Amino acid sequence: MIRILLFVSVFLLSWNYLYAYPRLQLRNIAFKEGLNNMNVSAIAQDKLGYIWVATMGGVSRYNGYEFKHYYFDSGNPASLRSNHIKSLFCSSEGLLYIGTVIGFDCYDGQADKLISPFPNFKNTVLAFAEHDGFIYMGTNSGLYRFSPGNNKLEELGSKQTEKSFFNSLLFDRNGKLWCGLDNGKGLAVYNIESDRFYFYLNQESNVLNNNTVRTIFQLNENVLLLGTKGGLSCFDLRNRQYIDLKDFSQLLSGLSGYDVRFILEKEPSIYWIGTLQSGMFIYDKLSHSLIRHFQDDGTYERQSNK
Repeated sequence: MIRILLFVSVFLLSWNYLYAYPRLQLRNIAFKEGLNNMNVSAIAQDKLGYIWVATMGGVSRYNGYEFKHYYFDSGNPASLRSNHIKSLFCSSEGLLYIGTVIGFDCYDGQADKLISPFPNFKNTVLAFAEHDGFIYMGTNSGLYRFSPGNNKLEELGSKQTEKSFFNSLLFDRNGKLWCGLDNGKGLAVYNIESDRFYFYLNQESNVLNNNTVRTIFQLNENVLLLGTKGGLSCFDLRNRQYIDLKDFSQLLSGLSGYDVRFILEKEPSIYWIGTLQSGMFIYDKLSHSLIRHFQDDGTYERQSNK
């Protein structure tokens, strides 16, 4: 298996511990290494260890040495639906789902082929999630789900008049589906029993940096960490409200104003936060150290250490 982690800026990362804080050694993967397009929207690793990179020029598979590219070909019905890829998701069955601006494809690694389960579905697919045998899709116009192998595509919450633009999806540890919404719509939870969405929009700038939610990460049983267009925010699952979490006040203030695109807990109490065009941050909760890493040469700066 390829033991490589890539993030949205398309770097290869390795950990070294020096002077009690992490530093990264970065190697840029670009055109000369075989990547066909530098506009990267998503990255995923499949069960075989391959790294998949979604771009505006198709999707590329990386084996640690070279890329194999998959494109839209108008003369080949078994090719991608579009070269403009928005999301990637590896299912528990080992299938790779590829969200595009006009629907989605599914890649079967065993057969090395692409299929379009719902060829008439034309929504832009920005996020996937999996739960109880269903694949959920967040799109630019509503939430959908289907069961692999079943030809029924179900729209969820269709009784509600306004269709939301979904940036991200997360099932929490209790099986609740949380949705990060675009266009300043905040956070929503989908209730399967009532087939309705319940929205959480907060006007207090001190606890929600921006109402456009890019990504969702569960910190613990009771708290969600939201990556937004304007930084990080915390949401209390018990009381269903935005909060100012004291344990993470250093991180929340340090990321204020940044467009946060992903959150990863690399190991206990060590968090990696990726931003749009502003580098990557590493936060050590125990030492309250926040370090920003840059793209060009792997240099870094310490944002805080209190």
